[in-house]
Amino acid sequence: MKRFFALFVVALMAIAAVGCDDEAALMIDTTPSIRVTCEPTINLPSSQATEGTITYEVAHPIGSVIATAESSASWIRPQISTSLTEKSTVEGYPMVTAKISYKIAANKGEARSATLTVRYGGYSSVELTFRQPAGEPDTEEDDDEDDDDGDDDGNDDNTGEGDNTDDPVTPPTPPTTGEMDGKYLMVWYVNGSYLAATTVNHSSANPYYVFTMPVTISEHKIAASGVAEAVWTVEATAKAGEYTLKGSDNKYYAMKGTHKSFNTDDGLANAELSYNWTFAANSDGTWTIMNVDKQYWIQWDANYSNVISSSASGAKPMLFKLDAAGTTFENLMPVEGGNGDGSGDSTDDPVTPPTPTGKTMVSGWAELPETLEKSGDYQHVFHITDTKYSNGNKARNYAACYSTQKMCAMWVAAPMHSFYNGSLSSDRDYGQDPKITVTQPKDWNFSSTDLTKGHMVGNADRKKTQLSNDQVSYYTNIVPQYQTYFNTGGGTWNTAEAWVDSQWKNGADTTYVVYGSHWDYTNRTKQVVNGTEIPTHYYIILLRTKNHQNKWVVTCSADELQCVALLFEHKKYAKSEVPTSSQYVSKGIAMSVAELEKKTGFVYYGNVPNAPKDTFNPSDWGL
Repeated sequence: MKRFFALFVVALMAIAAVGCDDEAALMIDTTPSIRVTCEPTINLPSSQATEGTITYEVAHPIGSVIATAESSASWIRPQISTSLTEKSTVEGYPMVTAKISYKIAANKGEARSATLTVRYGGYSSVELTFRQPAGEPDTEEDDDEDDDDGDDDGNDDNTGEGDNTDDPVTPPTPPTTGEMDGKYLMVWYVNGSYLAATTVNHSSANPYYVFTMPVTISEHKIAASGVAEAVWTVEATAKAGEYTLKGSDNKYYAMKGTHKSFNTDDGLANAELSYNWTFAANSDGTWTIMNVDKQYWIQWDANYSNVISSSASGAKPMLFKLDAAGTTFENLMPVEGGNGDGSGDSTDDPVTPPTPTGKTMVSGWAELPETLEKSGDYQHVFHITDTKYSNGNKARNYAACYSTQKMCAMWVAAPMHSFYNGSLSSDRDYGQDPKITVTQPKDWNFSSTDLTKGHMVGNADRKKTQLSNDQVSYYTNIVPQYQTYFNTGGGTWNTAEAWVDSQWKNGADTTYVVYGSHWDYTNRTKQVVNGTEIPTHYYIILLRTKNHQNKWVVTCSADELQCVALLFEHKKYAKSEVPTSSQYVSKGIAMSVAELEKKTGFVYYGNVPNAPKDTFNPSDWGL
């Protein structure tokens, strides 16, 4: 399928540098004719997903000229960038610089090639050939042979380096071609109500949002007779492995331009990619319906109180398909265990406890707890940054175990070292974790709760690059914490974070930290806010070498290591109640890691066989 993307620029002469040296370029002169001064074949270095840009320096403007990038294969996806600067040429003509970005999908098959054709004004073109090597079979991620040898050569695990793999890209598997053909109601579960897309307020004059209305669900079904006049249906039709969507107004839905709203047309214009959508099932009974062009999915958004397309957090729709008789819409993927209507919103723990696997997500990462499998609940993720260790490997950021039942992180594990220090601002770009398949709650801060967004891995601990800072504001690393002298400055958690900083900052070694949530209802009542079961306790666990030896902890003996666990009750504190580090032992906050394991059921530091979890020496930690 051809991929078209338009960029409006002013030009007859352009230079497009793609995968070439700084001085090499593709030239289009004013005749127009084309000269190629760099190799037009781009040999991609690996089978992994990658990104790049085509840069244009556009001179001799005489009017509006359309530049387009057209791909011969779906695994190359050009995307418009609006980054523009202006200067003057030697001759004094205005010159504008613009970019088209492209994304290359990971290759899991044989070696492949495709062309990207860049046209100017509809009559001049440059054709670039992309070649990608064959994909390799998946292998277990274990890079702990790189430099983690504990030999004190300065290139071992003093920053957690060498035991890291690139972030894997595993997109959801779409249904087979034609499987999703049919008419549907899209239904969102929002604030305890089921909302279906409606035709009310929706017209050719206002096509940009899809509005909603309450709908009644019984036994995973909706009677067509009760919604025929007011509810908006969508008809999905297969189109080359993807789908078009046509609403009750007989118009096709697309995403064009730069906005996150919808466009509608009576027909399919020029087979544009913006009309194509994909379907992928989520584990919570919802569906990700994604626009192929913009990579935004359809969701109900609290900021707009209606349905838009976005890449941020928000409720994704359930799909109710119209039966052959045309009388009933039935949920395609009901989730049992909720309230019987497909919501799957129960926060009660299932009877079956988690199953220990004896393994961690990645071999060699010292901070990782052993993985517990809890079907339909736990999701495990980790994030890789865009900065590199001295051995050339991309640095890891943090890993997390997220409960889709409690809608909260069970634990977050990360290496702490000055390597991650930086000077970025303290902006917090909170957002949905792209690796989590459920829509995560984005706020618990209501006037009656005193709850605020609390970081597990601190925002200040990841300021080396923007990506590393953005990642720690994903909701897998954000938990609801009381503001009143718990999360606030000088509060219990804030004071504990300062103590943690004192344990690793300026040390030659890495301190491996696990932050976690815990629920103990012995003397507490369950509290659920905005879908999240509020933890009754939070904990912090630390492991490092004694005397900050520059050695990898995985290869250390037990007497070379020290670890400790801290467990804090999560409540509103009076200022006078806030414990200081000198009180952690006397107040029963500090304990051995083994003692905490008995409380939480998790096994910590699964990759460090000699971690002294059974005991801790308070003096080792200045307690």
